[in-house]
Amino acid sequence: LVMQREMIRQNYNHPSIIIWAYMNEMFLGKRLDRDSANIYQVVRFARQLEKLTREEDPSRYTMIPNHGDFDVYHQSGLTQIPMIVGWNLYYGWYEEDLNGFGKFIDRAHQVLTDKPLIITEYGAGADPRIRSMEPKRFDFSIEWETQFHKSHLRQIQQRKFVAGAAVWNMFDFGSESRNDAVPNINSKGLCTFDRKPKDVYYLYKAWLSPEPVLELGQSDWSIRSGSQDNQEVNYSTQQVQAYGNADSVRLIFNLKTLPWKKFENGVANWEVPFVRGINQLEISAQFGDQIIERKQEVDFKLICNNLSEEFAEVNVNLGTNFYFLEKDEQQIWIPEKPYDSGWGFIGGYSFSPRDRGIGSDRNIVNTLQDPVYQTQRVGIDTLRFDLKDGHYKVRMLFSELENIAPDQRIFSIWVNGQQLIEELDLMKHHGAYLAVEKVFDVDIQGDGLSINFEAIAGEPVINGIRIEKL
Repeated sequence: LVMQREMIRQNYNHPSIIIWAYMNEMFLGKRLDRDSANIYQVVRFARQLEKLTREEDPSRYTMIPNHGDFDVYHQSGLTQIPMIVGWNLYYGWYEEDLNGFGKFIDRAHQVLTDKPLIITEYGAGADPRIRSMEPKRFDFSIEWETQFHKSHLRQIQQRKFVAGAAVWNMFDFGSESRNDAVPNINSKGLCTFDRKPKDVYYLYKAWLSPEPVLELGQSDWSIRSGSQDNQEVNYSTQQVQAYGNADSVRLIFNLKTLPWKKFENGVANWEVPFVRGINQLEISAQFGDQIIERKQEVDFKLICNNLSEEFAEVNVNLGTNFYFLEKDEQQIWIPEKPYDSGWGFIGGYSFSPRDRGIGSDRNIVNTLQDPVYQTQRVGIDTLRFDLKDGHYKVRMLFSELENIAPDQRIFSIWVNGQQLIEELDLMKHHGAYLAVEKVFDVDIQGDGLSINFEAIAGEPVINGIRIEKL
């Protein structure tokens, strides 16, 4: 109570303050049937803080932000105390179903008819090094973050009773307990830790700015890679996005003008055929008498399905659906695929220990490539690459992502019928959550590269593989 009084008196004359909030997510992890004593103690304290706040400053509103368990806050009576009720909601991130966001606030509005409603937090994590053509919840891709916010912006604007909304967060920020794609960073920002805009930043500009807006999405994704669409073509089709508030936008791709696109909720999409080498992107839009243009060069590393003589290297991120750009080494890791027409895995499944997303949420020691080591294929039988004859360097990446006992996971590795490793026990020799690399050279003479994993105890695992032609 003393601290609340001091805060109000110290900041009373700040014109930017319109609401005093004095609690946040007080019942996170609590249940009325189990924690009623603690819950009602908080409710009694909230009444004291509310009374003091209104006495100290009757000119401003009061608010308590709550997490997304409506019943525990409402049934305890906490929602009846402040003048405004705030909700921290993460549907499409911690909770499934993007549309659950709108369903929740509809219910809150119907039940709390006398309370203004504010969305005090909503957001999704994204690492600019991670991209996906098939974004999924909790993959930390730029594309899922953008999809998340596009959905939430639409749902908020459809509901005039929402008095306000605050994105969590403007910038990525330090968070010691987090071990996401970037350890110790909460990556829900619209911009990176060093203040560089992510795609979603441009989405908000396109929706909200009165000034002309035109930006190329994925503007920092200047190195791409992907498999050719099929054996008959020499390109890989991937998406290009533009953000803006003009009526329509034009894309010129490798000097060829593609059809004009209407902006829908600030976004326009094209599917374009990237070829090996430098690809030129240029968008333009008309704003009255003004034409705005944005340009980008993309260095595309095409992976032929038959791994032809043009093959130089391939980096495969196993157990995942996303691309990962290691910027220091300028290496692009592509998603795994089942073996078919040239290369891929045989057998196994993606490591998914949580109720959301894929891979581990642990910091991987001895690497900055956490997104490669946090995902893995479990129970794999074979990795097959139909390489042309030649000399190659192969790097296999491993990390034990389960805190199991030694001897619980042991497997051998065979390369083209020859035993490479007799017994690999990651936990015994390296421990959990440590980046491990096994490197070998191989001469291919007519039979391609076949890496077989033979279980001795438990299921074999592998996190990534890099193959370079020497």
